[in-house]
Amino acid sequence: MRLKSSNLAFTAGTGHGFETFILNLIRGWIDADMQPRLRRTLQTRINTSVLTTLATRLNRGVPSTMPAGVVLSVRQVRDTTRDTPAGTESVIGVRAALAGFGGVVDKFPALAPDRKCPVSAAARRPDAPQTAVLRRFRDVRLRGRRGGELLIAWYEWMGPPLARIIGRTERRRAAFRTLVVRPAARLAGRLAER
Repeated sequence: MRLKSSNLAFTAGTGHGFETFILNLIRGWIDADMQPRLRRTLQTRINTSVLTTLATRLNRGVPSTMPAGVVLSVRQVRDTTRDTPAGTESVIGVRAALAGFGGVVDKFPALAPDRKCPVSAAARRPDAPQTAVLRRFRDVRLRGRRGGELLIAWYEWMGPPLARIIGRTERRRAAFRTLVVRPAARLAGRLAER
C-alpha cells in the first residue's frame, strides 16, 4: 500500500483561499506525520475486514474469527468494482491465501449434519457431487409424476428420523454414503442420461 505523494498541494475553491494557504503551510507535517498514521489505520482496518469476512464465509455465514493456527497471507490489494442493485460501486479487491500447519480445513469446526435429509446428513460437505446428482434427479425425473411424488412424500416423511440416526456418528454416515448414497447417485446419473 503506497500513500506517499511528493506533489501534495492544495488548491482553493471559491472563497477558500485562507484555508488553502494554511493547508499548504502544513503540508510537510501532513506528509511526514499524518500519512504514516493513515497508512497504519487503513492497513489495520483492511486486514481486520478481510479476516472477518473470510472467517465468516468459511464458517457458513456465522460471524467468526480465524481459528488458532490459520494464517491469512494477502497476495494482492487492488481497486475494483462490484455490481449492486443500484448499479456498480468501487470496492477494494483482495487476493489472499490461507495456510496452517497440518492443513487449514481441520482447523474449522465440522459441519453439523442435516437433520432432515439422510443424504445431506451423510455428505462430507453440503455441495457434495452425489447430493447434487440426487437433487437434480428428484427435480427433473420424479417431480410432477405420480409415482415420483409418492416417493418424494415417503422420503420426506422417513427422512428426518433416518437423518437423525445416520448423523449421530461418522461411522454411520460413512456406511450410508457407501451403501446407499453412492449407488443411488450412480443409478440416478444413468437414468438421467436416458
